[in-house]
Amino acid sequence: MPTASQAVRTTSWSPVAVGRTQARGIAQVALSAGPWTGLLFLVALFTDDWRIGVFGLPGAAASTGTATVLRSDRAGRLRQGLEGYCGRLVGIALFVRLGASWRTALLALLAAAVCSVLSAAAVRFPDRPGLPVLTAPYCLVAGVMAIALPASAAPAAPATPSTTESVGSSSSPRGTRA
Repeated sequence: MPTASQAVRTTSWSPVAVGRTQARGIAQVALSAGPWTGLLFLVALFTDDWRIGVFGLPGAAASTGTATVLRSDRAGRLRQGLEGYCGRLVGIALFVRLGASWRTALLALLAAAVCSVLSAAAVRFPDRPGLPVLTAPYCLVAGVMAIALPASAAPAAPATPSTTESVGSSSSPRGTRA
């Protein structure tokens, strides 16, 4: 007879439940499972740069979706958002490293799915001393990507605004107006 942790849990696919799960995945970056915290983080991501928000959303969705397909929900990890935040982080990291393009988006989706597979494997690892998985899948995938991607793949640093005059120089003498 299966134990309570081995019983198959039904997952609600209503838009509210899916949105709540995605928000919790965002909030897990701060080790919180609150959907309102996740919504606040999502607003902050889009406020900083809308592309960061855009690249983070599919990462979390791909990671959560992969965990759902693999049925790797042990102890309610999906509902707590623990399957989505590594995918979000890797999506954002690849955007920062490679810039915005469809190739980066595709790579972010694949890397997020790999994060979910690694997370499922780490949770099932037999000799794990009871430590939480946390960001280990993200660290492994991001580390491999940093090594595998050529340095020339990184976008050029944005130019800082420069002024024609330095702070100490002026075209007119101090105290007079031109």
